[in-house]
Amino acid sequence: MTEPSLQIERLKICDECIHVRLKETLYKRCTECGCFLRPKTKLFHQKCPIGKWDNLEKP
Repeated sequence: MTEPSLQIERLKICDECIHVRLKETLYKRCTECGCFLRPKTKLFHQKCPIGKWDNLEKP
């Protein structure tokens, strides 16, 4: 699991991404990888399939 602050930063990036479906629900989903974003952003070793999380600091 990752720090809550990193998860929040990841979710902010995803909220602005054109590849996210169901943005206004708890079931946000990435159309690039098919993952549900709330669980994916919590896991430390997960990556954005198009590299949008690459510049975030990891604790």
